[in-house]
Amino acid sequence: GIHLAFQTTLKSNETIFESEVMLYPIRQHTLFQLMNEIGFSEIRSYGSFDESPFVHDDSIPLIMKGTKR
Repeated sequence: GIHLAFQTTLKSNETIFESEVMLYPIRQHTLFQLMNEIGFSEIRSYGSFDESPFVHDDSIPLIMKGTKR
């Protein structure tokens, strides 16, 4: 499937930390369904960690929050 390689480099004084994480795109409704299927309730989606609303065409991150049943 489609995935993105997210590469980071952090430089602190003379130390360099490098990392790569594979990101897999998933749509809001698909993630909502998966969370519901595995036992989450009160599922909410946000456009950032400050819990601002998720706006499909404008929000870059998708933050999901739920309560495990």
